[in-house]
Amino acid sequence: MELCTKKSDQQFYKELYDKYSPFVYRFCRGYLVDLEDTQDCLQNVFLCAWNKLDTLRTHANVGGWFALTAKHMVYHILRKRKREERVIPLETYLGPIPSFRGDEDVWAIAKEQDIVEQREEILQNILTEEEMRIFSDYYFDNVSIEELSKKYKVSASTVYVRLHRIKIKVLRYIHDE
Repeated sequence: MELCTKKSDQQFYKELYDKYSPFVYRFCRGYLVDLEDTQDCLQNVFLCAWNKLDTLRTHANVGGWFALTAKHMVYHILRKRKREERVIPLETYLGPIPSFRGDEDVWAIAKEQDIVEQREEILQNILTEEEMRIFSDYYFDNVSIEELSKKYKVSASTVYVRLHRIKIKVLRYIHDE
């Protein structure tokens, strides 16, 4: 019996895809500039449809469901893109983070060291001690997020969120200056 249900689910899904995918694609493409975003939107809408097959079998307005779901997916992608555009790497404002290897000129290292000290003065004015340690470990000492999570005994996602908040704090300070 399970095999028959799967077969009919697949057939029903295929019928939905054949009928509504051109509409969903045109709808998404109308709002999304990037072809890859449009394809992602289409895929996400039909993934959602697959998960809601039982609901769609008895839904009074299947076309309306697809339109509403596509609208929400488009908004989600647009919000995501807008967030990505707002993220500016710290290196843009703070300059390149120096790497100290044995083959570099000593004078160049000294110049870079002065720059690092200036940066650290700025950062110490706006960050807590713990934020400063995390920031320095990650940006100046190139410690990975996984290593930081072990060092500070928190999850990797917590370290990522803290770094993100620190970045925002630094960028706000720089923009206010």
